[in-house]
Amino acid sequence: MSNLPHPVQYQGSKRNLASFILGFFPDKIDRLVEPFAGTGAISIAASARQYAQRFWLNDLNQPLIELLQLIIDDPCEIADTYASIWNEQHEDLKETYGYNHPPRAARDVRDDSRITCR
Repeated sequence: MSNLPHPVQYQGSKRNLASFILGFFPDKIDRLVEPFAGTGAISIAASARQYAQRFWLNDLNQPLIELLQLIIDDPCEIADTYASIWNEQHEDLKETYGYNHPPRAARDVRDDSRITCR
């Protein structure tokens, strides 16, 4: 599960524990409720394994939950904004090292056939 793309990576993520945690889940769940979601590592892993189709993510970090909601509602907008910010901040890297592609997360959204961008 650690090879799945995640929108935000940080030290406290349950991403590396997701396979272990999912071992305690039934094979099919009507709705997965993640009370301490963080960046939703368990929900992302459960979705990838098709354990559930509906999810409820909760966390005290309201800006993080708002970011996750934006990713769900308009993934292309957030990917394009992220790529734009990345490109603006790393112009010198492009010139110096020839690094000329958007960040992986932005490419993943644009390359995912399940996502239709406007």
